Amino acid sequence: MSNQDKLFERASRANLTFETRIGTLSVYDLWRLPLLAKNNKFTLNELAQDLHGKLKEQPQIDFVNGTETNNEDSVLQLQFDIVLHIINVLKAERDAAVVREQARSEVERIKQLLQDAENRELSSKSVEDLRAMLAAAQAKLATQVTPD
Repeated sequence: MSNQDKLFERASRANLTFETRIGTLSVYDLWRLPLLAKNNKFTLNELAQDLHGKLKEQPQIDFVNGTETNNEDSVLQLQFDIVLHIINVLKAERDAAVVREQARSEVERIKQLLQDAENRELSSKSVEDLRAMLAAAQAKLATQVTPD
């Protein structure tokens, strides 16, 4: 089982929720939050910043004397880890979408350039060549059997 699987297993077993300024959110709800927003909309970035701030407020662990973290610290760390994972996945998806759109745009541009080049090549042909090409194309059309 991967660390990611363990993370989400722990979250589901604990029925993990997130108390936010917009109410209680489940892990499922987090996937629908925007990464960033220009208006006052609640974002994953805001949630991550809030959780990070809470984690920093936690007392230091004494590794020598064995002071352990309490359950609240563990839940807080789990929440933070879940949010970071979701942010990373959504960023990767966003970046992949940008790359796909750039590639799609480049393909369309190249297709248009090819069509322009073919049109220039065709328009450079002599009138006699164009008439011969037209006659050949019309002959093909005339010999096509049309379904009844």
